[in-house]
Amino acid sequence: MKIKLELGSVQEALLIPLYGRARDAAARHPLLGDRRAADLVAKVDYDFSRMTGPSLPGSVIRTSIFDGWVAEFLTEYPSGTVVELGAGLNTRFDRLDNGRASWFDLDLPDVIALR
Repeated sequence: MKIKLELGSVQEALLIPLYGRARDAAARHPLLGDRRAADLVAKVDYDFSRMTGPSLPGSVIRTSIFDGWVAEFLTEYPSGTVVELGAGLNTRFDRLDNGRASWFDLDLPDVIALR
């Protein structure tokens, strides 16, 4: 059974980077290889076909840049704390957690309920 989304129009924008990462995971040479994003997209009852254009690969590139910054931080501070504001359905924890850091993903109530 797929999850029916009940998000406000602003919060619905979180689906763009999620879908971008899912499409990247299916690519021949993925940048992130985020299989968790692909799994989440498969579980959501939403018409992703209208999501096209440069926002999808752009969101993947932006995510890759932020992943690099967080990875550098965790290299220097392995027991550090990562706080992500407006986390949406980001899966950075799944990609970068080192087992020692503390993670806090913050967002609007309906997004947190969906997470």
